[in-house]
Amino acid sequence: MLMGVLSAFALVAQAMQFTIPGTAMSLHFSGALLLALTLGPWRGFVALASVTVMQYLLLAEGGLMAMGCNLLNGALPACFIVAPLLRGRWMRRDSFISRWGLFAFAGAVTMGISSLLASSEIFVSGKSDLSFYQLLAFTLPIHIGLGLFEGWITAFLFNALSNLKNEMHYDSATATST
Repeated sequence: MLMGVLSAFALVAQAMQFTIPGTAMSLHFSGALLLALTLGPWRGFVALASVTVMQYLLLAEGGLMAMGCNLLNGALPACFIVAPLLRGRWMRRDSFISRWGLFAFAGAVTMGISSLLASSEIFVSGKSDLSFYQLLAFTLPIHIGLGLFEGWITAFLFNALSNLKNEMHYDSATATST
């Protein structure tokens, strides 16, 4: 159930897109870090794959090639690079502020890698008149800024889900004892 709810959240978040002029690229929230940290890397990847399929079926955005690029650019860095580094002792920070900083940094790294991959693909495809370095210099700061913001949103939602999970365990324990 959690996988479906988080996937629906990611679908809505990805639907809000902003075109970056001259780059053949759009900027949008991904939800990939939240899915990868909450569900684990493999389940997060599957959830993001289902989100991209629904995005194409419901919103008529892209196709198989765009799906492959979106999974490579968004899901791969979040699920298999950044999230595995954060899981475990890094996520058990006692300080609320250090966790928010860590998640913001993770969001920025995830979006930075995504920007690098997307810029490479657009440069190779010839869809932009900019050189690779111009393209990267233009898109990387925008993506890192969005990544910081998405990292803060991820920290907020991850904390809320963790508290909800603790409350659910508490309620189930008290319900069985009575």
